[in-house]
Amino acid sequence: MANARKPDHVHKAQGTLQKVRHGDPNKKLTFENVAKPPRAPSILGAVGKRAWRKVALLLINQGVFTDADHYILKSFCQAEELLDAKWRADIAVQHRLLAGELGLSIASRSKIQTGISDKQNRNGPRAI
Repeated sequence: MANARKPDHVHKAQGTLQKVRHGDPNKKLTFENVAKPPRAPSILGAVGKRAWRKVALLLINQGVFTDADHYILKSFCQAEELLDAKWRADIAVQHRLLAGELGLSIASRSKIQTGISDKQNRNGPRAI
């Protein structure tokens, strides 16, 4: 199993950040973290809106929720509604994949770079 990639700020601190290897940091696509949970899309029902609030707040507290995550979170909440209404294997697979993309699985969580320090995290220090 390959080691997880080090974020650019770790390479910079270690003095190993190189444009040839890691790309120009000024040209990388970045997104600002969202400070408070956005309103759930109107297309979601009660189950989807409850999942939206719960997951959005969880991601915000970890400092990993950005504007780019709205669409995948909406898809996750729609799958949550479908699973609540009627369990189907294809929806369960889609739900699991979307959960992984949002960092809600143990394996995917190890790959996420958080945007906040341990001092800012309300839930205490994170395991590294």
